[in-house]
Amino acid sequence: HLANELDPDSDQEEVLENIRKCAFNQIAVRGSAIHFKKFVVEFAGYLSQLRQNTSRGILGFIEKDIEEHYMDNLSLKSFGETYFINSAYLGQIFKKKFQVSFKDYLNNYRIERAAELLIRTDHKIYIIAELVGYNNLDYFTNKFVSIKGKTPLQYRRKFRNHF
Repeated sequence: HLANELDPDSDQEEVLENIRKCAFNQIAVRGSAIHFKKFVVEFAGYLSQLRQNTSRGILGFIEKDIEEHYMDNLSLKSFGETYFINSAYLGQIFKKKFQVSFKDYLNNYRIERAAELLIRTDHKIYIIAELVGYNNLDYFTNKFVSIKGKTPLQYRRKFRNHF
């Protein structure tokens, strides 16, 4: 049941085989506390490995969700609810994998999409801000400047002057 909670797609036959192979018949059935402790430690290691594999899978799904829905209101809390994982823990493993916080990753992704739109379209800047998920133009401009070092208008002009 623990393995299934960590990974609903886990192969239950594989889990049971691992228990049989690892220790249960050879160690736990012997009955001593030392043997049972050894079994529990080995099985905990197996569950930990399952959890790590699951976390990597979840991060892949989240990365894909960001690519497809970056313009929506995304949060660690909503991803935690979607993938049945604690949002604080999710934030930790996200930062470990991507080397930035979830919020910074999302802002960087949105600003990169905005930069593409500034170059490829003639949309007004407030329209581009809304298209990439920012409802507040000032906040968008501040984020754009902090990431790109120029205002959206300066960025558009600079790029277009190169061609």
